[in-house]
Amino acid sequence: VVAVTAQGVPEDVKPPVVTAVSSSSLHVNWSVPSHPNGVIQKYHLNQTGVGTIFTHTGGPNIYTLKGLEPYTDYSFVVVACTALGCTASEPSTGRTLQASPSGVWLSPRHLIINTSAVELYWDQPAQPNGHIFQYRIIRDGRSVFTGGHRDQNYTDTGLMPKHRLSMDTLKEAHKKFVHM
Repeated sequence: VVAVTAQGVPEDVKPPVVTAVSSSSLHVNWSVPSHPNGVIQKYHLNQTGVGTIFTHTGGPNIYTLKGLEPYTDYSFVVVACTALGCTASEPSTGRTLQASPSGVWLSPRHLIINTSAVELYWDQPAQPNGHIFQYRIIRDGRSVFTGGHRDQNYTDTGLMPKHRLSMDTLKEAHKKFVHM
C-alpha cells in the first residue's frame, strides 16, 4: 500500500540573501522552504516596486542582477510555488557597492583675491555614488588641498603673479574625489 498526502502551499519561506558583488550588481540567493508541503515547481524573484524579475524552475537558487545604480538599496521577495499555490517570503534588502562620483563640479568657480591667491568653490557631485569622504585639489600634478566631506572651498595661495591657470587645470584639479 502506498499512501500519498495531499500537497499544500509552501510554509516558512525564508527571505533571500542579498550580497553586493560590485557597484552595479547584486547576487540574490534563497533556500528551499523548511516546509515545502509538496514539490516546489517554481520560484519567483520579485523586486520591490518592480514585480517579478526572474522565474526559476531548476538549478541553483541564485540570481545575479546587473545594471543597477551604485550605492543604492534594492529589496527582494522570494515566492515559492507548489501545484496548489504560492507563498512569499519577507523582504530582504541589499545595497550595491560604492563607485566613483559622477557629475563632479563641471563648471569651476573661482574668485581672484589678489595677485597670488585664488579662492575656489565647488558643489557636492550630482551623483555621489557613495559616501563622500574627502575632496582633493591637485594643481600641476601636486596635491595642494585635502579636505573633509563638508569642505567646499579652498584658498590657493602662493601663486605667481600674472601666471595664468588654464580652465583645464582647474577642472582636473576638482575631479579628484575620494570616498570610503
